[in-house]
Amino acid sequence: MSRQSSRQKTVIIGAGPVGALAALYAAQRGDDVEIYELRSDLRDPSTTPLNFTKSINLALSERGINAIRQSGRTELLDSIMKEAIPMGGRMIHGETNDKELYEQSQDYDIHGRSIYAVDRGDLNKRLLDELESLPNVKFKFNHKLTGADFKNKKAWFEVHGGKSLQWSVEIRDQEVEVDFDFLIGADGAHSATRYHLMKYLRMDYQQEYIDTLWCEFTIAAQEKTGDDPVSRFKISPNHLHIWPGQDFMFIAIPSTDGSFTCTLFMPSGPFNELELDPKNVPSFFDEHFPGVTKLIDHASLISSFTNNPHLPLISIKCKPYHFQDSVIILGDAAHAMVPFYGQGMNAGLEDVRVLYSILDNEKRNFPRLSTEACRSVALNLYSEIRKADAHAINDLALHNYIEMRASVISPVYKFRKWLEETLSVHVPRLGWQTKYARVSFSNERYSEIVRQSEKQGKLILVGLVGVLTSPFVMGGLLAYYRWRRAHAPTRKFLGIGAMLTACKYNSLVKLDNDELKTTVFVLLSTLQALPAAFQLRSSNGKPLYGELLRLNSVINFDDFDLDLIEPLLDAALADNPDDVLIWDQVYGAVTELIPPLRLIGSSLQQTPLRNKSSFANSSEHRKYADAVLEEEFGPIYVGLPNFHEKYFGNVADLETASAAVFKMCMEGDNENQGDILSWFAEISEKLAAFAEDYKSTPTRQRRPLAQLKKSIDGSIAERKIAVGFVNDPQATKDSKCSAF
Repeated sequence: MSRQSSRQKTVIIGAGPVGALAALYAAQRGDDVEIYELRSDLRDPSTTPLNFTKSINLALSERGINAIRQSGRTELLDSIMKEAIPMGGRMIHGETNDKELYEQSQDYDIHGRSIYAVDRGDLNKRLLDELESLPNVKFKFNHKLTGADFKNKKAWFEVHGGKSLQWSVEIRDQEVEVDFDFLIGADGAHSATRYHLMKYLRMDYQQEYIDTLWCEFTIAAQEKTGDDPVSRFKISPNHLHIWPGQDFMFIAIPSTDGSFTCTLFMPSGPFNELELDPKNVPSFFDEHFPGVTKLIDHASLISSFTNNPHLPLISIKCKPYHFQDSVIILGDAAHAMVPFYGQGMNAGLEDVRVLYSILDNEKRNFPRLSTEACRSVALNLYSEIRKADAHAINDLALHNYIEMRASVISPVYKFRKWLEETLSVHVPRLGWQTKYARVSFSNERYSEIVRQSEKQGKLILVGLVGVLTSPFVMGGLLAYYRWRRAHAPTRKFLGIGAMLTACKYNSLVKLDNDELKTTVFVLLSTLQALPAAFQLRSSNGKPLYGELLRLNSVINFDDFDLDLIEPLLDAALADNPDDVLIWDQVYGAVTELIPPLRLIGSSLQQTPLRNKSSFANSSEHRKYADAVLEEEFGPIYVGLPNFHEKYFGNVADLETASAAVFKMCMEGDNENQGDILSWFAEISEKLAAFAEDYKSTPTRQRRPLAQLKKSIDGSIAERKIAVGFVNDPQATKDSKCSAF
């Protein structure tokens, strides 16, 4: 760097796709750019990428495309996309129980969007060619970073001779010192930049090798038929082909020459076994990846397995990514990931776009700050923002391995994908998309995608449970099962409920209150659907179904005593459940938790009155008032949770005033009580008038009746004032009620 020059000197470590795009962004902003690469010119066909074979194909998605688009080089993007092959979905290969081969297509996106297969070497070549056309860009191949002073902005490189990567024993390679203003490390998972950066800051670093190796194979092109270019492909060129194998998988990605670059992913154990006798490779493929040996002959399978390296998969997380204003790491150097989401390169290219977007914004926001100060602020902001996204896509990539090798054939996976895509089409305002669509076809932050996906998953679960437990669905299921399983054992019919509860019910003691309530709810809901719930009668002569429904409605009360229902749980979830015992415990729970109503056998339709030991005067049983009122009022009852608190909670000194009134009522003589009744009668008339004004049309025209010193005929209450309701709409405080 010329210290007198006003132009910034940016040094890029690594000439791969991420480093090349970073160099392009820097050059577009007027920087003097130097690109240092350990290997020879990557455009030379004889140069083999480190740790890779020669024909690795990549999946280019919206993030990578957008990052190239934002470089401002439209013609560059057009040339790349002309050589890209659109892949609209996965093609799942397998074998039926009858040994018939099948292919099953799964579109990536219901809106028809695609990811693109691109040749890594071709993409890299086009980026480097574009850079070579710029006057402010220089290439330094065969330069290995050996040291760095990020405080004083100096770096040291060893220069290897020619294209050879061999070290000379007698002669030490030349070392050069380079000054810079800004250094970007894009030198891959085993980054030398990251190694030297860790000496200057307290970097949190996590490296994980998963127990999976990979090996490359090739499906050769076939002779073209006529002028149809697609005829060169043995299988569909517009799909990513997957042979799922539960613990391992085989994939194939198309190339423009008609061939497919294939990759075997498998734990090290099976690799080791096949290495002992490679002749078993074809039979292994026939067993686990049916149909592959019809596409790759046995000799080629054995040759590829024997000659191509078996390489590990590494996942790296670290933070922060920068030091002051001098250096930052991007791409695999910052967040190497397993390849199962096809986002490694895309995330790296997006790193470049996000970095320079923040750098540009900070320059605009702080025009009076020096370039170094602005860059320091921007790099710090980038590390904070990008950390969450990089860690999120690392985790998503690991999880997608399970999806690709196993879940793609799961009915649950297919159902959720169908549901999310259906909602995205028919109810677009909800903003629902599959997680894969968000990752591959948008520029939404990875961390936000994880949050939205988890939210959608919870909503689907809640909605599914709501639908399955709705009266309509339950009624339909009941109608279907009643004629099939009228005499089936309870335990068999409880299969779903037992399955749901068993996942948590290792021990009742281990469950917290909410989990126990959930367990009880699932059990009672399942019992309600049994034919026996409609055939067996409770103590009041009604089907047990209604009692179970009432019981389910009271378990959500905060003061509900779950210990009272534990015997029923024990009986239902026993290893060898007894149907008779289960229903005995149902009777016990219903009787204990919901006291039977003491009806008045009268045509007056009079509300039953309770004595001082009944639920109305007992704090122990008052919590069940809603359930009792629900049975008493039937279809006109509307439950209002926390009614007292919501409607009277804000009335000042309500408890004190009501206690004083109640005390006066208890202490007065008959005359005083008469005044109280007169007051109550006036209030009742006002309420009746209010209802009349609002066109209330009650199905029962009733009036309250109160008498002193004696109970109303038919009431079991022993009180000084007895209050009830009678069917005489003209009744007043002095009326004689002949109905008694």
